[in-house]
Amino acid sequence: MLLSHSGVHVGHANARATACPSSALPLPLGHRPRSSNAPVSIPRLATYSLRQSPAGISPAGASTSFARPVSGRGPVHARAVPSLREYSPPVEDLAGMSRVLLWFKHDLRVDDHPGLTACASAGVTNLTCLYVIDHDMLAPLLYTPGGPELLLASLQSLQRDLQARGCELLLQTGSVDEVVPAVARSVGAEAIVMEREVIHGWGEAADRATQELVQQDGVKAVIWSSTVWNPRAFDINFKGWKAKRGDAIGPLKTPNALPAAPSSLPTSDSLPSPEELRFMLDYAGSGSLSDDDMHEVAEKVHAWTDNKVESKVVKLVAAAISAGDVTPTQALQAYLNNSPTPSQSPAQQQLAAELATAVSQLEIVSSRGASFPALFGPMVSLGTLSRRMVLNETVKSQYRQGQALTIRAAMKATESSDFHRQLATLGSEAQRATQPEDLPAYSVRQWMWRGHSMEYVICEPQERRPDAPTIMLVHGFGAFGEQWRDNTAQLASQGFRVFAPTLAGFGRSEKGAIGYSQDSWRDYLRDFTLQIVKEPVVLAGNSIGGFIGSSMLADYPSLGRGLVLLNSAGPVNASFDMDDYNKAVLAKKPPPEFVVQLVSRGLFVSLALGVERTLKWLYPTAPHRADEWLAAEISRAAADPGSLEVFQSAFYLPPPRALNYLVQKFWSGPTLVLQGILDPLNDARGRAGDMKTILSSGVTVVLLEAGHCPMDEQPTMVNENLIKFIEEQVMKSSSPALLVNKASASVAVTASVAVTA
Repeated sequence: MLLSHSGVHVGHANARATACPSSALPLPLGHRPRSSNAPVSIPRLATYSLRQSPAGISPAGASTSFARPVSGRGPVHARAVPSLREYSPPVEDLAGMSRVLLWFKHDLRVDDHPGLTACASAGVTNLTCLYVIDHDMLAPLLYTPGGPELLLASLQSLQRDLQARGCELLLQTGSVDEVVPAVARSVGAEAIVMEREVIHGWGEAADRATQELVQQDGVKAVIWSSTVWNPRAFDINFKGWKAKRGDAIGPLKTPNALPAAPSSLPTSDSLPSPEELRFMLDYAGSGSLSDDDMHEVAEKVHAWTDNKVESKVVKLVAAAISAGDVTPTQALQAYLNNSPTPSQSPAQQQLAAELATAVSQLEIVSSRGASFPALFGPMVSLGTLSRRMVLNETVKSQYRQGQALTIRAAMKATESSDFHRQLATLGSEAQRATQPEDLPAYSVRQWMWRGHSMEYVICEPQERRPDAPTIMLVHGFGAFGEQWRDNTAQLASQGFRVFAPTLAGFGRSEKGAIGYSQDSWRDYLRDFTLQIVKEPVVLAGNSIGGFIGSSMLADYPSLGRGLVLLNSAGPVNASFDMDDYNKAVLAKKPPPEFVVQLVSRGLFVSLALGVERTLKWLYPTAPHRADEWLAAEISRAAADPGSLEVFQSAFYLPPPRALNYLVQKFWSGPTLVLQGILDPLNDARGRAGDMKTILSSGVTVVLLEAGHCPMDEQPTMVNENLIKFIEEQVMKSSSPALLVNKASASVAVTASVAVTA
């Protein structure tokens, strides 16, 4: 879908389910947005005031939460939307208990830790603090710059802080499914305290690890969460949320003392070295992939990630924390200062200088604010720093020369992260009443990419067909995964696994400062395939989704089994020459920043106000399909923090490689062109003819009486043609046909999204 806005979508807790044919999720969680034309909110540097949390548990209205445990049922966090009642947590849930297990996952700190604060306030006698080194669960750290090193440093820092307060960190290596119940029983835990999970994989793992303890052993599950702004004021529209949220909530005071570990505490495992951890994570990750070719791609991605500028700096930060030269908070302060200060120790000054250099490299005109998520996003994701701690330190910082850049980046990232975290949980419950009754069956889940919360649709078949490939559906510019609403369940009913990711910067996926480009969106699809799908896909893409999908399969052909282009973006040029293209890339100069700001803001507001009219124009044979829900969700997403920057990215993109060149030169696998010939954006019939003529063999072209988004306008026709293509051309192939030119696949340059299909 080619709209000049920034997105659409719906959010929920760990998984919003409208039960797939074989879904085990018991309840449909609502999500549909109100009908509204959301005004555009332009992110700017704001002044934040803090409401300090008390030493104990936060008062009613604060955002630290504990789920009131219910004996005899599983952990309420796994697939449930949190109740606002949970945000006024009674300390009595732990009062009088002598033995409590606190399971650390993404909360590796003692500062601003609601679980530790509750245990200290409730008078717990024995506290077991557990961290499980589960290689399968931690394998995605290899996609995070400096991730393994930072994890080890965070655990060392946590161990020191716990010991200083009279407690111990128990390290155990193994599966969380086995370790957590075993440790809980060995110490006689009466309750297990843990953070609510938003990411689906971790939510499921926590459910599996604790369900038997709760249901059979009578252990209470006490679930906590924390937000920066009061969740009672949540609104799915960012502008409404800002107007109602009030002051930010300050971090909880750190307990001076903690309950001691029990005498029955098992022997703690030793921390591995960074090299050992990387080896084990790679081994675990490769075991989850379907073939060696995918593992080869994963290893190349890991190596590329490890060589990034931010990886070097994150490792330096990790080394300084590991050695005890700085605390995580001091590292953050060094970043915010953006230069060494006389009051710092030599080690801190050296780190501050390295951080300042990295900031200057990362803060470029096309990605303002990118330095914080790149350098400190991993620390926030691990919970070494809480979001409230980040905002607190940022507000306390005094503006000095050169400091505004880092302060703005930290504030922007914290605000966006907190909003999307609430959108993924409370946003689901808030919209249950407006969920369409005829919503097709699928589940919507969260995953983490480069420290940001991302959303995707999944639908599993009741019984998978033998050798049936997984289908990945990719939306266009301004759209989101659920635009494939009448394709996912129907395709799954024919025996296919179906995924529809919402690209970074669109829908209810977070719109962080990551430098949006064809490269980043291609990498998003690549990492989604490696981390979530874990097997080669038949990739079907609409508009820019077709072009980005083609780029992904051209540059990583072993990740695909087939390609389907639905009114794809990208130039079709029989005379395309790579040498000329490289010269054009080097010669292109973006317009001045003030011109980008002036033009983009005017266009953005104008386009955002005309969403419904534009949609009906793009759906000429079935304008009723461009319904209120679709328009409202696009309008909602256009107001999200960072949406304007996504729109502005089009001004900085390099020229595109030719679509036919990507398909013919590098992909060379089964390809289907499904072209809506009534597309008002271009000569769709002529483009389809050109593709057929240029590519000649290996490409099937089917013309449809539809507009720019045929999969949503005429879903039945698209589903029938897609299934026929897979059965006749993909499943009959002896192997994933893309390996022919794998060695020549290049990831150096990708194509532009600033095209008109």
